[in-house]
Amino acid sequence: WFLSRTEPLQLRAVVAGFVNVWVPQGLPKATSERIMQAMEVYANANDSPSLRPDAESSSWVERACNVFGQLPFMYTCSPHINAAWLECGEL
Repeated sequence: WFLSRTEPLQLRAVVAGFVNVWVPQGLPKATSERIMQAMEVYANANDSPSLRPDAESSSWVERACNVFGQLPFMYTCSPHINAAWLECGEL
């Protein structure tokens, strides 16, 4: 489904140096900013101790990698991840 979209996505930002955030063109500014805030929390972009899921992980991104490891076709511990914003009900 995702590859057949006709609406182009644009790279909004790279959060914490490794989360590529892709959004549809024309997305309202408030929605775009809320997405950025969510990705900053997920990546713990400000290295806040209160946003660390546990003592062994600096962010939820790292925690997911530690828990799932590198499972083919499921999850990879990549130096970059892509996050695409899709509206609910579009699937």
